Amino acid sequence: ADGAGNTVSADFTGQTYTIVRLVAALNGAGNLVVDGSRGNSADDLTISFDGANITISHASGTLGVSGIASASGHGTGTINIPVAEISGSQIIFNAGGGDDTLTIDFGDNSSPFSKQIVFNGQGQTSTDTLALTGTATFAQAAFGFSNANDGSIDVTGNAQITYTGLEPITSTITATNVTLNYGASSETITVTEVVGFPQTTASSTAGESTTFNNPSGNFTINAGGGDDTINISDIALAASLIIDGQTGTNSAGLTNVSITASGNDGLSASNLSGLTVTGSTFGSNNGDGIVTTDVETISLTNTNAQNNTSDGVDISAATSVDISGGN
Repeated sequence: ADGAGNTVSADFTGQTYTIVRLVAALNGAGNLVVDGSRGNSADDLTISFDGANITISHASGTLGVSGIASASGHGTGTINIPVAEISGSQIIFNAGGGDDTLTIDFGDNSSPFSKQIVFNGQGQTSTDTLALTGTATFAQAAFGFSNANDGSIDVTGNAQITYTGLEPITSTITATNVTLNYGASSETITVTEVVGFPQTTASSTAGESTTFNNPSGNFTINAGGGDDTINISDIALAASLIIDGQTGTNSAGLTNVSITASGNDGLSASNLSGLTVTGSTFGSNNGDGIVTTDVETISLTNTNAQNNTSDGVDISAATSVDISGGN
């Protein structure tokens, strides 16, 4: 029916139509919005940037473009949109229902992303996944966790990535330093090795599960607010491990951890009510094996802390220290 309530009919015999899974268009703020919020399909998307064009591809479906005359690829699996057409600061993906994946491909990082990427997972059957890939080496990858499903990622030289409603995050980019910044909630943070791969997975009761390539510089865990428990087990890193409980009453337990740091201290722990280390080794060529600051109770069992030029263990402001076995 038309607006006056009259019946309208049309004959589409012989016409060919392309059904698109998601449509890219500019919103009122000039941001590019890739919208699939009306659908429930499982979408597998990849975004890349060559310095002039944003390229978005779908692994198994078709994409549309609306209202951007200079864009190309409408009705195919790959669309190209000149970045000059995007006057706003964001590229927003609304994934809709289904189990969706967005892969951000940094390539060799010769053309860093200049627009903030926002991935809203929305509904899902089981998981919506954010993946980072590329061949470049970055100085820093910092993962921020607002809650169990929302957060942000900062990769050196690129605009920030933010996400909502996801589970999980996987990163195969190489970053010299990796930092995990947790939020204000009390939580349990668990860090383990990915068996058979040079990767680590960090999960939390109040943060997104995140798997990343092992860093070669520093691996930093900032626990944020609340009363937090940090459990680290069965990992081997050629990087310094830094644990900062920050505020609240926090504890850390390390089991079967092997750290070989080339620059800074092997293990640096601060702002903890308790630190328990069992069956672990911490070595550094230039710093201390283990350094603690404002850690109230320390227990080291069958743990080695070694250094070529400085102290094996340097403890500051502890009220109780128990060392057995190891050296």
